[in-house]
Amino acid sequence: ALGVSFELDPTNATPGVKVASVTSDSPAERAGLKPGDVILRFQGKPITENSLRANIAYTPPGTRVTLDIQRDGKTQQLAATIGSQNEVNGWIELDDLGVTVSPLPRNVARQLGIEGGVVVESSTSEGRGASLQQGDIIVEVQRHRDRTPKAATSPDRLQELLKTADYTEGVRFFVVRDRETGYIDITD
Repeated sequence: ALGVSFELDPTNATPGVKVASVTSDSPAERAGLKPGDVILRFQGKPITENSLRANIAYTPPGTRVTLDIQRDGKTQQLAATIGSQNEVNGWIELDDLGVTVSPLPRNVARQLGIEGGVVVESSTSEGRGASLQQGDIIVEVQRHRDRTPKAATSPDRLQELLKTADYTEGVRFFVVRDRETGYIDITD
């Protein structure tokens, strides 16, 4: 895994794949990839979005690869080391809630005017967090004993905050859903 998301170009009018976002502390960020870069070649081979995804998926973690990119009209070559899927995604399963969360990309946080948060990637209907939906952005958590909400700046931070949560007293999740801010109370 590399740690990038791509802009979709349904017309395929331009060669290569445009980088939409780069996951923080990912192999892509460490290699110097930036949003707006266009990846033209992977290991010297011209690519499309599908072939890039396949090449990344079939390259063993730890392998050093070259990426030919175009940035601001200039072509350059970057070296990246492929990482494991979990390392790149930073996803965490919160079993007590029945949800899986991932880091919120910085550019999305800026667009929403928030400092950070985590994205709900999946939610089971059986878990405590059934009212949390895929795509929700958890910004803060307030446990019953907390006077003020605590920032959920990363999946690890959210997991840390929830370790001592007492759901019989209730936990309030401040979320952004469809660009609207609200809260969800979860209690047993």
